Amino acid sequence: ERKCLPEIIQAAKIVVDEFPKVKFLIAGRVGDGYEFAQNLIRVNGLTESVFLLGEVSLDDKIEYFRSCAIYLQPSKYEGFGVAIAEAMACGAPVISTDVGEVSTVVGDAGILMANSDPEGIAHNVIDMLNNPDLRGSLGLAGRSRIVEFFGVEVRQNYFRRILSDFSK
Repeated sequence: ERKCLPEIIQAAKIVVDEFPKVKFLIAGRVGDGYEFAQNLIRVNGLTESVFLLGEVSLDDKIEYFRSCAIYLQPSKYEGFGVAIAEAMACGAPVISTDVGEVSTVVGDAGILMANSDPEGIAHNVIDMLNNPDLRGSLGLAGRSRIVEFFGVEVRQNYFRRILSDFSK
């Protein structure tokens, strides 16, 4: 529920009605909502459009991030948004919700929704699918943002400053 899986599946129905070839690949640990999600996919006639992948390897995750048209991660609450940052680092254009620290991660380099209603999700996905230039520019901006604000050197310098303050 936290990652808005029911809302994503409901939004997928709307998107697939307009873009029948679009595929939603959902990766993550299989939990107690797996059967519910499978049933929701079936009931909405999305068995050829929405796929629950379960956990994927790091290499596969990176490949999915690099090759996806859109990385969609609405959430009801979020700490930092590590997966969002990972997707952005791989150049994926991001759509998420403005919760927790997601706006700090995404900034103006992605689409931030006020809430996670299925119609709003679908609207943003359809808009982005219809605008390849936007997808390209957000992918580039997202990668640049992650490197600039959260890259390895930035974090190393941050920790050096903290450790330096402690040694005084």
